[in-house]
Amino acid sequence: MNATSSHPSNETQAPANTATRDITVLIWDAPVRVFHWLMALCFAGAYATAEGESWRLVHVTLGYTLAGLVAFRIVWGFIGTRHARFSSFVKGPQAVTRYCVPFPVRNQNITPGTTLPAHGRSSACWPWLPPLRQQVG
Repeated sequence: MNATSSHPSNETQAPANTATRDITVLIWDAPVRVFHWLMALCFAGAYATAEGESWRLVHVTLGYTLAGLVAFRIVWGFIGTRHARFSSFVKGPQAVTRYCVPFPVRNQNITPGTTLPAHGRSSACWPWLPPLRQQVG
């Protein structure tokens, strides 16, 4: 059987007066994008040059460059464009708690055939918990 059908009830038509356009929405500005790429390159370069004594100057230079990039990002997070500011994405502990509350309870009864999401809403936070716990306790 074909994947498509020519039956009239299966056809959908867009209204004649609507035009479809591709709209590009940029969230991060150029300084944030350049910061992220330079940070990745500096980290990779510092990691690659960590063992060799002959590369020590390059390693140290990349480390200071990375520190300068982080300082720039902190300043840009306060004075930058709307989407680059920390206030647009850091909402505080109460907002994070409200976001994580719907996380599914582990010991709930799950019937066979139930589809569960692969990741909970807060799954991006979990990798940070062990290092944070190690630092605190």
